[in-house]
Amino acid sequence: MKHHDIVHVLSLFSLIVNISQAFVSVHPRREESGHHLSSIFAASTSTDDITALDVVLFGIGDLRTDDHLGLIQATESSSFSRILPLVVLDEESISKVPGVVSHTFDTASMIAETVNDLKVTLARSKLDLQVSVGGPSLSEQLIKILENFPAEAVIRLHVCDAGDADNVMGYAPISNLDGLPENVIVKPWSCHLWVQPWSNVASVSKRYPDFEDQRKDPPMKPVSFNGSTVNGRGVSIAELTGIPTAEDIYKLLQTKLSLDDDRCEAERNSGMYATHWGGLESSTVVESKIQDTIQTYVEKCQEDDEVYAKIPVLCTRNPQSLEHASMCWNMRGGGESEDQPVPNNMIAGERMNRQLLAPLMLGTVSPRRLWHSMKKGSILFKSPVKTLVETREWHKLLAARNIQTDSQYQEESNESTKYKYWRWHGLLCRYAEADLAKGANPGSEGVVLVHGFGASGAQLTKTIDCLSEKLSGSTTVGKCVAPDIIGFGESEKPPVTYTGYMWESFLGDFIKDVATTRCQMDSFVIGGNSIGGFISMCAAANDASIDPTAISGGGSPGTGKCNGVILMNPAGVIQAKEDVVAMEQASNGIPLQSVAQVTATDGLPPCKPLPRPVARAFGTGLLAYLRPQIREICIKLYPTNPGAVDIFLCENILRDSLDPGAINVMISGSKLPTPRTYNEVIAADFGQASDTETLKESTFIGPILVAQGILDPLNDAKGRAEALKKLRSGITVDPLQAGHCPHDEVPDQVANSIATWLEATREERTAMLQNAKDQADKATTPEEDTAVVPKAKDEAVEATREEKIPLVQEAEYQAVKNVLERIAMPPKTEDQPVQITREEPIAMPQKSVDPTVKVTTQEVETPAVEKAEYQAAKSSIEYEI
Repeated sequence: MKHHDIVHVLSLFSLIVNISQAFVSVHPRREESGHHLSSIFAASTSTDDITALDVVLFGIGDLRTDDHLGLIQATESSSFSRILPLVVLDEESISKVPGVVSHTFDTASMIAETVNDLKVTLARSKLDLQVSVGGPSLSEQLIKILENFPAEAVIRLHVCDAGDADNVMGYAPISNLDGLPENVIVKPWSCHLWVQPWSNVASVSKRYPDFEDQRKDPPMKPVSFNGSTVNGRGVSIAELTGIPTAEDIYKLLQTKLSLDDDRCEAERNSGMYATHWGGLESSTVVESKIQDTIQTYVEKCQEDDEVYAKIPVLCTRNPQSLEHASMCWNMRGGGESEDQPVPNNMIAGERMNRQLLAPLMLGTVSPRRLWHSMKKGSILFKSPVKTLVETREWHKLLAARNIQTDSQYQEESNESTKYKYWRWHGLLCRYAEADLAKGANPGSEGVVLVHGFGASGAQLTKTIDCLSEKLSGSTTVGKCVAPDIIGFGESEKPPVTYTGYMWESFLGDFIKDVATTRCQMDSFVIGGNSIGGFISMCAAANDASIDPTAISGGGSPGTGKCNGVILMNPAGVIQAKEDVVAMEQASNGIPLQSVAQVTATDGLPPCKPLPRPVARAFGTGLLAYLRPQIREICIKLYPTNPGAVDIFLCENILRDSLDPGAINVMISGSKLPTPRTYNEVIAADFGQASDTETLKESTFIGPILVAQGILDPLNDAKGRAEALKKLRSGITVDPLQAGHCPHDEVPDQVANSIATWLEATREERTAMLQNAKDQADKATTPEEDTAVVPKAKDEAVEATREEKIPLVQEAEYQAVKNVLERIAMPPKTEDQPVQITREEPIAMPQKSVDPTVKVTTQEVETPAVEKAEYQAAKSSIEYEI
């Protein structure tokens, strides 16, 4: 047969096929099957005649149509093949979705909204999204669905490869495809920003600058979905046409995870402010809406924060959340409302980046589409949205490298301490996990340890190993976990503002998602070093409060399972009794307000940080100055055992500081809100919060261990330990001959201190848990009126906002300036020890008095350059850089 004859035959055959398909779509055959197929989608009424099927299995991470290679491949396959778009929300997979434990209602609402929007979008291309809800596992549900099709049919299953870390977490569909029929061919696809590094992740450098030098390929361009290529090939199954509501998904999660209705209700809107877990409407997370948001930001606002700040965004504030209050304080600046934020008070692009966290996690926007949508940028200025996308991709690559090449990241290895991943607000975070006692039962008591500024969970592994030796025979203590706090270690470092309240919120969710759920801790003690000690103390107070009306870091009730705190050279403000007495006398008997109460009622003085360029230049310069001196600085901090400053420690600190976004933690230091005092957090005998009907504060009243390195060169560590002990009973101080990081310098001594204290306080801590349980059982739902904290709009609050917190005093300024010089670590001489006396507190405002009482303070005007130095130093001391 000649070539032109073959062409004619093929053209005629194609015409017959198209006419047949058109006929089927107009005259569906219903008699052959009980599965009714809607003629709206031009699909066959029987699945018996299908010889080839392309199943597009959508899941968390790819709930969109744009730049969806699985959908595109399915529609571009053979014209004989039918197309089944499918979402399976099975119990096992959905119970592992990030946020379903700590933010159940909000996450369920987002999933429901997203699936519904996906169905509407696909319908425009004559495809009917099928949704299966329930069932024990994805593979079981999928097998049941595929039984509707002939056993001899060739079935191609298009599923997204989410990356090693997310696949290991178990919520991505590709993680749960065991036992499929032999006629099912799994066709993985991915949406990587860069292709070449993923082809050989083992060769990816652990340092980001080196990785950038290695990477040759530009970011991949997104691919658009053309619905016209479907050609009436969609297929649907009658019993799978319904779309689940948020309530349906919530009930599924509640049953699987045994969740408490009241607690889940109280956890609504308790995530990071101006994200979809923290105030944004769940309906705005869907593909159609987020594309509109991006278009507005790029085309209407030209990626200009000043212009975008004027675009109204509905965001509901949680009146119990100090994270919300502090972020609103930051956004508001000296203005009247956070509704039109002051761009200089936020990280560049921050408002947009917060809005993108949930869409990126759910996959309603493609990271490649997002990257290529941003037009603004230069050699000196990179789009902050591009930075968000790139840091996300970098950490996925870094995690994949670790999982594939390092036994400490592999579940089947025999390593005593292993590293694992979880997502907080869609951000990839790492944590260390170890079994302290091999004989412990599931649900035993656990230990949560938190690192200090600039460090990571890896710095705590020596203490964890020593604890394992001390507690190896215990039947009551089980696992120990140590997270890399967001912005540090190998956790993501998004371009957002960092505050102590944000880290408290992070820890609170880590406790719910990882410690008490993944690790099944029935109770736990929490502890940390430096700033990690302070936020651990606050996290313990937040967790101990099961009252939904109490003010707390994240604004939601805790688990009530924390029964002890371990402080290792902690940062933070300790008020002496004489200072509190003096303030009480000055107030003429009017109750003093705590920092938390002032913060929650918008009583802090206006937030006026350095100009963005100055703050960024200062932070960049400080990092550049500190990086070459990491070893020398650490040796100064380890006075009795400088040999503990090994290559592993120094390399980790350097590597982490080079991650994209690390600079934002430094920039945030110039605009930190006033932190709570230890007096109010641990309900001290003096200086604690005075609860009112509408202002209740979360506190921790259980036992506390202070394992203090008394040779710490950053402060009068011995004096601070003694000051902590005087706050109230139940505080044990163990002075150690060590510096600022005793857990790494003398880990055996710290482990011995912890093990001894755990045993000595066991009865007290057990009784505390029982008491908390009894209170929870007796708790009744509070009246609605008492659950609301007055907002900044209240006239009384507005009138007194600037009077409640004393301004910086000259003595404070000078003390901080002196400490900045010490931070630079000049050579230490024998006759002049590097110590700071306890005459401060440094730059930490004391409890505010009632607004009607005048506080005499002297405001000192300092030069602009020195103000920059002061703010950086203030941050350094408060958070112990």
